[in-house]
Amino acid sequence: MSKEKGELHVTIGEVYSMWSNELFAHNIHRVSKRAVKDRISFAYFLSQGESDAGKASWGIVPMCAKDEQPKFPRTSAAMHLDKYIASMIKGES
Repeated sequence: MSKEKGELHVTIGEVYSMWSNELFAHNIHRVSKRAVKDRISFAYFLSQGESDAGKASWGIVPMCAKDEQPKFPRTSAAMHLDKYIASMIKGES
């Protein structure tokens, strides 16, 4: 990845990749202790797609181009995290 002065690099997570129907690809986040220079990094978590009281369906449907079918079910960040944690507890990859 190029490193030009003034650039802003945005790392998206798996949920954003799902919400964009894989238009935007997520990466595996790794942190190295061997960085040559310090950098500024911060996490920004959102609760988009969370349940509103009294609504039966919640989560975000993947955004698709005209005539494109969603590759993922309706989901929210919390729903995805719950599923991920449950699979870790069961020992799935």
